[in-house]
Formats: sequence, structure tokens, C-alpha cells
Amino acid sequence: MLSAGKLTKEIDKVIKALLTVILRVPDVDRGRLALRNELAVVLNINDSGLYQLGTKDGTLQSLYCRNEFTLADSDFIDISSVPSTSVFLRTTSRLASGSKQGFIQCNCKRYCIDKKCACRAKTVVCNSKCHNHSSCKISRCRYADTPKAQVII
Repeated sequence: MLSAGKLTKEIDKVIKALLTVILRVPDVDRGRLALRNELAVVLNINDSGLYQLGTKDGTLQSLYCRNEFTLADSDFIDISSVPSTSVFLRTTSRLASGSKQGFIQCNCKRYCIDKKCACRAKTVVCNSKCHNHSSCKISRCRYADTPKAQVII
């Protein structure tokens, strides 16, 4: 029978470099559209048992404990596909989701005519969540009720 310390060392020997792992992204680092998990590859294991991981977007700046990731069934990422750039997990999660802006809605009580409107400030077309009861004054918006010649953006 092995003691707990020896058993942990035996498990760590199994997890060697170049294995693909599934890293859970914390809720605070995830956007609304981002995935819950990120695929990574083990690049290095230091003396204190912390793992350096790399993704297809770059090498992660933080070091991770063994309990923060699980082994993947297949090798999805090769070490040659990991760039040498250093990135945060939040950045990797955002890039994987394909969206950088998330959802923007203005909640304007009146018309969207000034820079206080979140949609106009970001130069984004208003969506159906923005205007429940009123119409929009931005000419590109499909909820606008004014001719395009009257509104200058």
C-alpha cells in the first residue's frame, strides 16, 4: 500500500509534458459567450509541482496546480501549435469565444441622439433589447422611425 505522498508522485509522473489537458475557466474570467473550458497542453512541470500550460493563443502566464485541470481523451493541441507569446487565461477565453464586445444595450428612455447612448458611443446598431417601447433616432437602426437624411451620425 502506497502512502498519499507517494501516490501523488506516481500520479504526477503519469502527467508528463506534451499532454493535452482541459483547463476550467473561472466565472470571473469568462465572458457571456465564452466557453467554460479551455484546451491546453502541458509545457513544463517545475520543482514545486506547478504546471506551465500553453494554448493555441500562447503560453499562459500563470502556473497551475494539478487539481485545476483534467486530462483530455485525445491530443488536440500539439506543442508546435503553441506560440511563444505570453497571454492571460481571460484573453485566451475571450479569443476562443469569437466575440470581443459581448452584448450591448442602451436602455434609453427617449431617443438615441446623444453620446450617452451606449449603442451610439460604441457605434453599434441597436438591437431589439434596447428599445422596448420607444423608437430609435439612429438611421442605421432597424427600429428607427425617421428618414436617414435627418440624422447625422
